[in-house]
Amino acid sequence: MMRTIKNDWRAYLATARNKDHLLADPPWRYNDRSPKSRAATKYRIWPSNDEGLRYLFQRADTLGLQSVFLWATCPLLEEISLIRARHGLTYPWPYVTTITWGKLTKHGKRFYGQGHHFRGATEHLLLFRRQGAPALRTNLRNYFEAEALPRTEKPHHEERRIIDAVGGRWIYLFSGPNVGEFEGVNIDLVDTCFKAARAVA
Repeated sequence: MMRTIKNDWRAYLATARNKDHLLADPPWRYNDRSPKSRAATKYRIWPSNDEGLRYLFQRADTLGLQSVFLWATCPLLEEISLIRARHGLTYPWPYVTTITWGKLTKHGKRFYGQGHHFRGATEHLLLFRRQGAPALRTNLRNYFEAEALPRTEKPHHEERRIIDAVGGRWIYLFSGPNVGEFEGVNIDLVDTCFKAARAVA
């Protein structure tokens, strides 16, 4: 069922088989960060968002996946759109909808992070669905609130709700730590963005 895999994510996708959906929290490169800020980051970032996103979608197509769920912050939305258009990734992977995470403090109040223009209080899970695949028809809403977490960590309990509602066999790239929430799920957790990688199951 749940497998934790210590492997280069590209090598994993090159050999993966019999999966239906991909969930990814990519180690995005933010070009507006200073070299000092990037050096202090505790995980390996993509050398290039362009290269990483292109390979991810191309392998998803080759693997015959039905869905790609992609975590992204507001400053990345236009870049993602431009990369997809530049490499012809909008077919067969049209964008269909977004699930928004409203971040809260540990006391249940609205959390506001840092920002160059506005202080962000949300993060977004973009859904790209293979052309011609039927609608998911879940009863889930496209907004939820959960406590803000350290960088790269996502609310796995909410991700689990999505996975359970959609069903099928999953890949989670760059899942981050504390993955016990996925016990009992047919999912491969492929996490190479952290410098201190966990052991292979």
